[in-house]
Amino acid sequence: MIDISVIDIKFFMLCVVLHCIVMLVLLDPSARTALAYAYNKIRWR
Repeated sequence: MIDISVIDIKFFMLCVVLHCIVMLVLLDPSARTALAYAYNKIRWR
């Protein structure tokens, strides 16, 4: 059986992270390079 509360928390955290990334990109276009670098580090860990 799947714990709904865990899914809700993970979904909420995902939305917060995506919102922060979008705000960073909108406020500072140069941050895209840093975000791409961080994404690659996390993906290839």
